[in-house]
Amino acid sequence: MTARRLPDRSITQRDVARVAGVHRATVSRALDPRRRELLDPATVQKVADAAAGLGYTPNALARGLKTNRSYVVGLAVPDASSPDYAPIVGALEAALRDGGYTALVASTGDEHETLASVTEGLAARRVDGIVVATAKSADFALRSLRVGETPVVLIGATPAAGDHPTVSIDHGLGAEIALSHLLRLGHRRIGLIAERPTTSLGAAHHEAYERTLAAAGLPIDPGLIEICEPTRVTAGAEACAALFYRGAAPTAILAPNDGAALGSYSALAELDLRVPQDVSVVGYGNTPYGRYFAPPLTTVSLPLGAAGTEAVACILSLVENDRADGAPVEHVQLRPHLVHRLSTASPQR
Repeated sequence: MTARRLPDRSITQRDVARVAGVHRATVSRALDPRRRELLDPATVQKVADAAAGLGYTPNALARGLKTNRSYVVGLAVPDASSPDYAPIVGALEAALRDGGYTALVASTGDEHETLASVTEGLAARRVDGIVVATAKSADFALRSLRVGETPVVLIGATPAAGDHPTVSIDHGLGAEIALSHLLRLGHRRIGLIAERPTTSLGAAHHEAYERTLAAAGLPIDPGLIEICEPTRVTAGAEACAALFYRGAAPTAILAPNDGAALGSYSALAELDLRVPQDVSVVGYGNTPYGRYFAPPLTTVSLPLGAAGTEAVACILSLVENDRADGAPVEHVQLRPHLVHRLSTASPQR
């Protein structure tokens, strides 16, 4: 079948239906990513070929007026370009696109006023729902929201956010996995470089550190704990150096992310200490560059892409009224896992 481009005017679904030899409702289904599975693949292909030949593109505005939806979902993240959030944003955008929605992304810096302004602006643009990612507590995110009746899903917050669904990563388990790995290697003086306990990640790592070492029968030495903010390369180097300058002398270190782990490598080199012969280092986050460290970094891999996909499933469930009234609010928690490379070994001192 060869579709013929019609004279210069707006191409409609009726035109596509006439060329494809199907009913107009079939065209609507075939061109809707959420409903095309109701048709056989041959029909979907025939409609797609006719639409392409005529130069037809769906009228999102008309569809929104008919259904009282914008088919746009807002994404509010601390920093869309950072290694911590880019995988989440990418997965969110892909999952929304597959569902027939468009993403509207805004960065908040995880600041109260900015998050409030961004969510208020997204709601004013009549997005169908908003996904909010935060490295801080659920209470912080909830205090900052200005969304009216717009459905909201939280990512990264602890799974205790009242009426809003959450998608979180079990950071306590992530830290426990890393610490247990170091304990199995024989380390007994493990340094913790972490965010402040006032952040959700910092609280999870501090609690897991105390819990895991206590379970191993080891005392908690405050001298082995160093706060690292911001959790980037330079701050990681300074925090690592501080552990040794005050005489803590850990044989292993757990960093809050791979960037801070790289900073630890630098500080240890300045102290003429080798990784892992003198000090083992474990990162957190499994960023793409960790495998290129010298030596390659042992780290905890976080299911960031899965977090984005799960958040889309939650928000579309709210938008499309799949969740019955009175049903419990969904809180999804994902599990990290260890990626064992060459930056960890049994202690030699």
